[in-house]
Amino acid sequence: MGCAVRPGSGCRVPGRVLGHEPGQRWRPSRRACRRSGGVALKDAGITKPDGSPKYTPHGLRHFFASTALAHGIPLHEASRWLGHRSIKTTVDVYGHLVPASWDRCRTIMQNALRPDGPAV
Repeated sequence: MGCAVRPGSGCRVPGRVLGHEPGQRWRPSRRACRRSGGVALKDAGITKPDGSPKYTPHGLRHFFASTALAHGIPLHEASRWLGHRSIKTTVDVYGHLVPASWDRCRTIMQNALRPDGPAV
């Protein structure tokens, strides 16, 4: 929905886009992303009673990341999908959403160390 890349992050243009040559860097503006995202939301019927978009592309991006991580998608995968240059960015912003990973790890280790636990 909306722009395929973060505003200002740039991407390689596969074909002619807005007069750019194939392979040339293209950086959509925040305004362009917001406008195209708003059109997509309206087309999908996701609007407020006044007809304006109910969410912003930025809000949907955070919803996607938060939901994915809270449901067990690995940080490195979400980081790559979000286009973060470093996993540190993803951890700093969304790391608090994966506290259950410690509980899962502890359970796995406790089960592995039991006499009747799985062979390793």
